[in-house]
Amino acid sequence: MSTGKLILNIVLAIGVVTLAFLLYKSIEEPISVDAARSKRKPVTFERLLEIKKAQMAYLEAKGYFANNFDSLVYVVKYDSVPEIKIIGNPDLLEEDSTAVVIYDTAYVRLIVKAFNDPNYPLDSLKYIPLTGGKQFELQAGNIEELGRKIPVFEASVTEPVMLHDQVQKYVVKDQVWKVGSMTEARYDGNWE
Repeated sequence: MSTGKLILNIVLAIGVVTLAFLLYKSIEEPISVDAARSKRKPVTFERLLEIKKAQMAYLEAKGYFANNFDSLVYVVKYDSVPEIKIIGNPDLLEEDSTAVVIYDTAYVRLIVKAFNDPNYPLDSLKYIPLTGGKQFELQAGNIEELGRKIPVFEASVTEPVMLHDQVQKYVVKDQVWKVGSMTEARYDGNWE
């Protein structure tokens, strides 16, 4: 074999290997992004629902929603709300004047009321799972509806932030996952 044919064969072999690698990457990249999306969406949605639980507890204690995570975490971690326990049947009072009904007020910590766990890790609430410390956006305020001010909140993350470490050309740039809304009185997630 001549030197020219040997060089041509080597160049062709390098070209074939390069094309095979490029073909592999063009197939593997979108599959990798889809796998990351499939893994991160459920845990992100779960965290957004946990933010909603914390916000609903905050609303019960304060009458409005928290507009930042520091306030949300502090209040849910340390505040309590009254809970009235009724011992006996109040409906019997109308029929039987000797019936005994006792009303007892106890204070329940918000963290227990919202999460049934006094040790729930509230400090991690602001972090988007599996992103290495990226944080959710959080807003709160009021909207006017039927002549009344209604408290609203929104916790959100864009897909580019959720998939920040993936090949961005396969990420939906304008996709926003959120719970709550700043424009209408709804507190559910936009994926539900």
